[in-house]
Amino acid sequence: MSSQTFRPRPPLVETPAHQDCRACVIVPVRNEEDTLAATLDALAGQVDASGRSLPAHSFEILLLLNNCTDQSAAVTRQWAREHPHVTLHVCVVDLPPEQAHVGTARRLLMDTAWQRLHRHGPRRGILSTDSDTIAAPDWVARNLAALDQGADAVGGVIQWKPGNLEQLTPGVRQAFWRDFRYQRLVARLEDLLDPQPGDPWPRHLHHFGASLACTTEIYARVGGMPPVKPLEDAAFVDALRASDARLRHDPSVIVYTSSRLDGRAEVGLSHQLRLWQQMAEESLPHQVPSAAWLTHRFRWLRRLRRLHRASGSGNLEAYPLQWRGILHAAQHTTHSIGQFLAEIDCNRLIEETFRGQREGAIPAVNRNLVRVIRRTAGPYALM
Repeated sequence: MSSQTFRPRPPLVETPAHQDCRACVIVPVRNEEDTLAATLDALAGQVDASGRSLPAHSFEILLLLNNCTDQSAAVTRQWAREHPHVTLHVCVVDLPPEQAHVGTARRLLMDTAWQRLHRHGPRRGILSTDSDTIAAPDWVARNLAALDQGADAVGGVIQWKPGNLEQLTPGVRQAFWRDFRYQRLVARLEDLLDPQPGDPWPRHLHHFGASLACTTEIYARVGGMPPVKPLEDAAFVDALRASDARLRHDPSVIVYTSSRLDGRAEVGLSHQLRLWQQMAEESLPHQVPSAAWLTHRFRWLRRLRRLHRASGSGNLEAYPLQWRGILHAAQHTTHSIGQFLAEIDCNRLIEETFRGQREGAIPAVNRNLVRVIRRTAGPYALM
């Protein structure tokens, strides 16, 4: 979708942004009276690469209090009185039940941010975080630096707030650390087998609403944030990939979030923690996609990208027989790699040609991933 067909929602804030404003930080809020002040404190203390406070008008904060029934509004008003130097816009809405979720809230905020920034340039930043999350002191600066270096969107690393991990039960902590290692190994394997020039190693796999930035240009191109429930951030990333956006998973962009089990979103980190807790209590195996499946997927994705770059001259005889008609047709109807992969439904095709174990217990899968990575790139590949 192009900026000519993008139709944002009416803005939540009518006054124009300052001409020096380079970024809008958007924060959806739903009953966060206990965490909101700390979130705002972290944003008020943002610094540049030299550790100097960011100029007052270089970024602003957009807050949307969505159907709050606690003291979030009072906390916000008090905080604003104590921080008059911070550009903070607070909007309070009562959405109808079918729309009262974070997908709608994030869409309303990001649409408003786009309307406030796009007139000042195509690469101003829309930065999303959450109201139970604390941004690192250089979070705004590092997001903007990644966008300045050519990224269209930036996923940040989501870490625990200090002391939060220790509050989890031993079984959940074990599941978390195994999954942490698994995610890092998957990111490394993907980098080796299906490298992306705009997202080099070191990188990670996080691209969630707690730390997700994009330019005004790409936001309009993909049609904005899908107001879906749940997983609006995942839907937005799917749209970015389909439009060939340069999505950077920058390990220097960091936020810290809570380990609570009663999260506001229907599906999210708290949901994952509850699942791990249930698995630990019931002695259920921690299953993840296997090393064999991931290797198969990343290798075929790379081959499909090469075929697309060949501009229709690729040898289809090298591809499975059931793929050839689909690939031949798609080569003549798509113009970008994102459109090509969507047109051929690459996930389904790759699934159909896999023969083996798709899942396995995470300790064994992690060991197998280490073996594959070291075979592929040598003994120092994991450093």
